[in-house]
Amino acid sequence: MTLGGDIRRVAPAEIWYKGAGAANPKTRRGGEGENERVLAMTRVIYDVVEHDGGWAYKVGDVYSETFPAKELAHAAAVRAAREQRTPGQSEAIQYEDGAGRWREETAKGNDRPETDVKD
Repeated sequence: MTLGGDIRRVAPAEIWYKGAGAANPKTRRGGEGENERVLAMTRVIYDVVEHDGGWAYKVGDVYSETFPAKELAHAAAVRAAREQRTPGQSEAIQYEDGAGRWREETAKGNDRPETDVKD
């Protein structure tokens, strides 16, 4: 299964901690002073860029197909971002990691990233 087309890399998840105070932007107030790890959503950014004589959107180093107009690439990125956020069924997936090894894991259907489109 591929996510939103041919997306293989996403931005790292941001981790927040409870109880460490508001001075650090990577912390947020919580319980009785304990530092508790809170899982945060991954954020996937779709950048609309000039590419191969036209326009495309990209995530990390992966480009979409080329579109003749920026508006078409933007609309396609919005569509892909919306699909990326849509919950589905949990299922087994396979992917190639950064070292070229194939991995298998179960992708939870309700574990969807936050998405954004930037021009």
